[in-house]
Amino acid sequence: MGAAHMTGPTKNTRREIAIRDDGTCVKCGVTVVDPITMTPYRQYSIQHRAARGMGGSRNPKINAAPNLILLCGTGTTDCHGDVEQHREQGRRHGYAIASHEDPELVPVLNWTHGAAFLSASSGWWPVGTDYRGTDYLEHIAAERGVPVDSAEYLRLASVILDGLQRLNGPAALERDLDADEAEVVENAWDREWEL
Repeated sequence: MGAAHMTGPTKNTRREIAIRDDGTCVKCGVTVVDPITMTPYRQYSIQHRAARGMGGSRNPKINAAPNLILLCGTGTTDCHGDVEQHREQGRRHGYAIASHEDPELVPVLNWTHGAAFLSASSGWWPVGTDYRGTDYLEHIAAERGVPVDSAEYLRLASVILDGLQRLNGPAALERDLDADEAEVVENAWDREWEL
């Protein structure tokens, strides 16, 4: 008999998400739950950014913190319902991602932090003025043991830049790039498509 499918995050993971998200909806900022007692103030959901799929998933990343965010409402109401009804906008803002995408590499538009990544080890990682994700790239590469001069490092850079461009639009990445930097970005994207 095979192992049972995992259906959702554990109680401890749910509490971890509530604490990390400060008990508020990531999309609109309304308080939904007391992160310490887990007392709900209104209906809320823990959204799987990459969907679990029918019947759950055995992939441990599906119920891991970087793939989970607090949203007010249910799959048909409030912010969670909005994400479900407007999937393309939800994808553009990082509330929903494709199943093949790595949740740690796709930024989220967060009510509190603005554009931010969700690191497994350090929680929310706001982009701030680092709109190309350079600091986060260095963090995630070091955490994963990826050498700076490797093809995997360039792939990580390309995926991070692509996510930031999807979130902020092309102008955000082009505003302060000089010709040399723009060429590096363009080459990274070209390499990503050739991999």
